[in-house]
Amino acid sequence: MPSGLGAAWSPAVDLYETPDSYILYVDLPGIPRDRIEIRVQQRSVLIRGVRGDPERGRAADRLEIRTGRFEREVDLPGRIDASGASAVMRDGVLRIVLPRESSESVSIDIEGEEQGPEIVEAGNAP
Repeated sequence: MPSGLGAAWSPAVDLYETPDSYILYVDLPGIPRDRIEIRVQQRSVLIRGVRGDPERGRAADRLEIRTGRFEREVDLPGRIDASGASAVMRDGVLRIVLPRESSESVSIDIEGEEQGPEIVEAGNAP
């Protein structure tokens, strides 16, 4: 999908927070998932793509459904773990789950020698 071209419209979004993730819903009826691109960064999500004209080449009496390129960037309230992001398209609504970045303190085991060299304190030398 070509990038860098101007967007004609922006889809509606809803953003929800849970204790461990952000959930983003994007209203994209009539757009196949292979026409949608999602880019996830630590504090934002970019959704872009193209909606084609279902009756291309025919004269229309009324046109209210937006077609052409779309783009929507959503800033998130906190940092996320982009590698754990997932997306599902169902009934024209794209659902993106973005796990929050862990802010917990974690203990780390030290690998290597079991016993180090003997340390002699100053003034206690043999």
